Amino acid sequence: MGTGDRAVSRQGQFADEVEVELYQHTDELVGAFHKARDFARFIEETEGTRQKLCFATYN
Repeated sequence: MGTGDRAVSRQGQFADEVEVELYQHTDELVGAFHKARDFARFIEETEGTRQKLCFATYN
C-alpha cells in the first residue's frame, strides 16, 4: 500500500467504525452469539490470529 492508503475489511469499506444491530430476542440467538464470540476468543488465544468479532465493543 502506498502513503495514504488504508486497509479495508471489505472492498469499498473505509469507515473506522460500523454500527450493527443484532437480533437477540430469543435465548437461542443470545446463546448463538455468545458461542460465536467465545469461539473467536479461543482462536485468538490458541492460534494468535486476530478475530474481527473480538474487536467490537458491545452495549
